[in-house]
Amino acid sequence: MEKLMIRDEKKEALTAWREVFDRPEIRMAAPDQYEELVRLADNYQHDGLISKEEKNALIFEATNRYARLVAGNGSQD
Repeated sequence: MEKLMIRDEKKEALTAWREVFDRPEIRMAAPDQYEELVRLADNYQHDGLISKEEKNALIFEATNRYARLVAGNGSQD
């Protein structure tokens, strides 16, 4: 039962992370979005919802998005 609860919490956490990644608030600048994504990934790993490898993968994805936005090769949409 506990594993099922953790699995549900993990799913909810990753869904929340994806929401920030895919649809940042209108006023959220790229640096703010990046910081929030990294903070969430760190918190999820600290809380035991994801592994270190999963955290690193999320941060890698956020870093790539941030780099594209800063370079002007991406959009928040």
